[in-house]
Amino acid sequence: MKTASIKSSVFAPLFPAAGLALLGYAGNYLSMPVAYGVSFIFGSIFSIIAIRLYGLRWGTAVALVASSYTLLLWNHPYAIIIFAAEAVWIGLALSRGRTNILLIDSLYWLCLGVPLVALFYFGVMGLGFQSTLIIALKQSINGIINALVASLILSCLPVDRWLRTGKEPVRPTFATILFHLTSTSLMLPAIGILFYYNHRDLTLDRKSVV
Repeated sequence: MKTASIKSSVFAPLFPAAGLALLGYAGNYLSMPVAYGVSFIFGSIFSIIAIRLYGLRWGTAVALVASSYTLLLWNHPYAIIIFAAEAVWIGLALSRGRTNILLIDSLYWLCLGVPLVALFYFGVMGLGFQSTLIIALKQSINGIINALVASLILSCLPVDRWLRTGKEPVRPTFATILFHLTSTSLMLPAIGILFYYNHRDLTLDRKSVV
């Protein structure tokens, strides 16, 4: 009887995690093209939510399923490794008592994410320095924005109650709200700059062809 209850508790997150994985896959499928094959994707929003609600293993599984679409989108498996590493990084930090998802994710891209982009895109795939820089900038901004959205969802919506996790919802402090607002105000100009440079390069290429 006790063994059955343990197994039931272990596999209880299976269906909600599967739902989050499908939402993550759909979020990557509904990508937003920028230029030169660079796209904004949204799957990591749901993998971060899964990590926060169900822990490292389930969250990493959700990240793997969600990021698998990038194999079709970009025709290489390296983004799957990068986003899976992001999930593991966040999961380990949360398990050690860290709570600021946005700060955790920002540190990931600074310390590991961008170096992984350089390793795979510049080192393995042989892309030029400028192309690799654009991809690194895009992926880091994209990942941090997704972390911000996931953090806002977890802070402002009763996700724990909707998914019946049995956990007490974590109410955002004033400092957390202020941090989110400040981060949003910094992210919007960064997105604008990224779109501007991509649009400018695309315009220059068209003129050179003409």
